[in-house]
Amino acid sequence: RYFQQVGDSWECAPGYAGTAKVVCRHANDCSPAPGELTGCGIPTACEAPALSACDINMTECAVVQPGKSCLVRCKYPFQGPPTVATCPGNNLDPAGLRWSPPSCVQFCPDPSANKVLPGYLKTSAGWACDFGYLGSASLSCGIDEYCRPTPSLNVGCSKEVNCAPLPQQDACGFDVTDCQTVPSGGSCEVRCLPPFFAGPTSKAYCPEENTDPNRVLDWRPQECSMECPPPVAKEGYTFTVQTGWVCASGWTGKAAIVCSMKDCDVSPSDLTGCVKMRSCTVPELDPCILDISDCGQEGPGQSCLVQCKAPYVGAPTVATCPGSNT
Repeated sequence: RYFQQVGDSWECAPGYAGTAKVVCRHANDCSPAPGELTGCGIPTACEAPALSACDINMTECAVVQPGKSCLVRCKYPFQGPPTVATCPGNNLDPAGLRWSPPSCVQFCPDPSANKVLPGYLKTSAGWACDFGYLGSASLSCGIDEYCRPTPSLNVGCSKEVNCAPLPQQDACGFDVTDCQTVPSGGSCEVRCLPPFFAGPTSKAYCPEENTDPNRVLDWRPQECSMECPPPVAKEGYTFTVQTGWVCASGWTGKAAIVCSMKDCDVSPSDLTGCVKMRSCTVPELDPCILDISDCGQEGPGQSCLVQCKAPYVGAPTVATCPGSNT
C-alpha cells in the first residue's frame, strides 16, 4: 500500500516517498466518482546528468541511491577541489541529483620537445628565454575535440643578433671594414679611406639587446677630406720638397693639384694654374712721328726707348713688357 490514512488526511505509507494527494473525479454522467490517491511512490536512485564538458568528471555519480552522496571531480587536464552531490532520501525523479560544478582550472603540461622552438628554457620557476635571447616566455593551453590539452609556447623570445653592416657604397670616402659584424651592444671604428681621404676616426654603435638583423648602426660620420694622388710632372711645373709644386721659370700663376671622384673612385691628379709667360709685341705706331727702332720682341720685364722722330721733338718715353705677361 502506497498510502495510509491519518485522521482526515492521507500520507505516504512507510517505505514510500512523496506527498499524498486526493484527486477528485466524476463519471461520464457527471455523477461523483470515488477520489483517486496520487503523489506517493517508491524512492528511486538519482542518475548523473549527461555532460559534454571537458572539465567535469561525474563517474562516481553515475547511480546514487536515495539519501546517499557522491563526489563531482575535475577531469584531467583540469584541476580543483571536488564538490558533493546528494540524492534526496525521498527522491522520485532519476534526474533529482542535487549538485554544483567544482571550480576547475586547466593544468597545462609542457609541450613535447619537438615543439619547443630554439630560445626557450624550462626553469624551476617556469619557462624563460634562453641565454642570448630577449623577451618573455609564457605557456598557454587549448583543448582539442577529444578534450586533450594542446600546450604551446608564445612566440616571445627573439635572438640577440648583430646589427646590419655599414654599406661601403653609402659611405664613400670611409673605411667601414671594421663595421661588418658588430654584435648587440658593441661598437666599431670608421676611418677615412686611405690613401685619398684623411681625417679623424669615428665610432658606430649597435644598441643593447638588438633583435633586428636589419637594424642600422648608430653612426655620425666624421669629416673626411679628399686628398688627390700625386700628379705626373708636366711642362710649366716644378716640385721641391720645401715648396711642393710651383710654376717653373718662364711660367706664372699659382700651381694647384686637382682631381675628382665618381662612384667612390678618385680620378688621376692633374696640375693646373701655371701659364707660360710670353714676349710683348710692338704696337702699331706712326713711323713718321715716333722712332721705335729700340723696341723689338721684348721679353717679360724688359723695356725699350721710344723717341720723337725729326722734325718732331719731345721727351722720350720707356715702353715696358709686364713681368708676368702671358
